[in-house]
Amino acid sequence: MKRLINEIIKNGGRHENLEVKIIGGGRILAQMTDVGSRNIEFAHKFISDAGLRLANEDTEGIYPRKVYYFPQEGKVRVKKLRTLHNNTIIERETEYMQDLVETAAKIA
Repeated sequence: MKRLINEIIKNGGRHENLEVKIIGGGRILAQMTDVGSRNIEFAHKFISDAGLRLANEDTEGIYPRKVYYFPQEGKVRVKKLRTLHNNTIIERETEYMQDLVETAAKIA
């Protein structure tokens, strides 16, 4: 994230004009760890430490989100998915959890 901020500033952006929006961090699968809460905590600390402005957030909860970003306007639209029509999210989250376990095993 530091690299992204530095690139924005290098290309003419001004630090005081930057704003941050946090989306996600929910616990959509009960059997998974609550890594989302730790990610949200990290994001809040990073934003504070970097002196950035938190413009908005839609975090936590049990629903996955679909995010629409409109960069020209700086707008974000978030749709909470109340029902799942397929297992894509469950499969992705399960794979991610397995990757975390495997990575931890390699490090240990």
